[in-house]
Amino acid sequence: AGAGAVTKTVTAPLERVKTLMQVQGMQGCSSTQYTGVIRTVQIVARQEGLVAFWRGNVPNVVRVIPVYALRFSGNDVIRGL
Repeated sequence: AGAGAVTKTVTAPLERVKTLMQVQGMQGCSSTQYTGVIRTVQIVARQEGLVAFWRGNVPNVVRVIPVYALRFSGNDVIRGL
C-alpha cells in the first residue's frame, strides 16, 4: 500500500499536466495556452507555484491504499489455497 502511495505521489506532476492539457482540449478553446508538456510545466510553475503539481494528490493516495491492500491480501489468500 505504501508503494502505491509513493508511486501516485511521484507521478502526480505528470498526471496534473496531462489533465490540464486534456481539459483544455475539451473546452474547445481556439487559443491554446498549453501547447506542450514543457510549456505547460513552465506556465503552471510560474502562475501557481510548484505545489500546484500535487494538487489533487491526496484523494488519489487515499483511493490507492485500499486497492493495493486488497490486492496483496487477495494474493496471499489465493496462494494459500
